[in-house]
Amino acid sequence: MLRIDSPILSNRERYEEDKRWFKDNPKRRMFFRSEIDEFDPVTIPMSERLQMPRLHVLVTEIAPSVHSVQPIYRGKQFWNHHLDSDSAVASVLVEMQQQRGYDAKEFSEFLDRVAAKNKAFAVMNATGKVH
Repeated sequence: MLRIDSPILSNRERYEEDKRWFKDNPKRRMFFRSEIDEFDPVTIPMSERLQMPRLHVLVTEIAPSVHSVQPIYRGKQFWNHHLDSDSAVASVLVEMQQQRGYDAKEFSEFLDRVAAKNKAFAVMNATGKVH
């Protein structure tokens, strides 16, 4: 998944924040930001999306005021919050790739919670009783 944000087409609020970041950091061409809901399917209820491991996106300036926004990692942030160069971002990207793009432990725990919830829901539907 990839989205291109520009003055013509964008999520206005996020686009303005990203544009401001690039203006404040003129030597930089990419950064990470954390998101809830930006790329998650709207068919999943918000209450469940909020429980999913955090999504991190890579925002890259491909031309002045034109940015690509790409989901890049799901899970707890393991890197320094204030990466000071594009090279530092690239190093984190390599580590993210080594982890296959997600925190396996956190994602497994999330899936276990979903499975337990679904099992309890199935039992409740079958018996009419909450267990």
